[in-house]
Amino acid sequence: MKITNARDLLDPGQSAIVFFTHGQDFHIDNLGEGETGSWILNPDLVRKVDKVIVYLRDEMRRINHVYMGNFHSLRKGERSRRWIVRFTGMTELGTTGVHWLEFGNGSTAPVNYVENA
Repeated sequence: MKITNARDLLDPGQSAIVFFTHGQDFHIDNLGEGETGSWILNPDLVRKVDKVIVYLRDEMRRINHVYMGNFHSLRKGERSRRWIVRFTGMTELGTTGVHWLEFGNGSTAPVNYVENA
């Protein structure tokens, strides 16, 4: 599957929160459950998404891994206004050479919301 942007990974009517990370504090267990790092985000918006998509940049290999799972819950981070997103069913979909600006909805922010209307 050629991965060009986060929106294309969603079924019609689905929404997702999309993260750009280098891997710090992004954890997945062998069942596909885990959590993202600690992010400044809108908890009300996040609670409405269906999916969690992670764009993991591997600087050493100059490649970007793409993961997708189901949104599970939020928990408060240690720092003010920061939240940690919990997910289930996270699997690696493949890699992409597409730049984050194109993949993540045209924003340089490391957290974006996308919808396949």
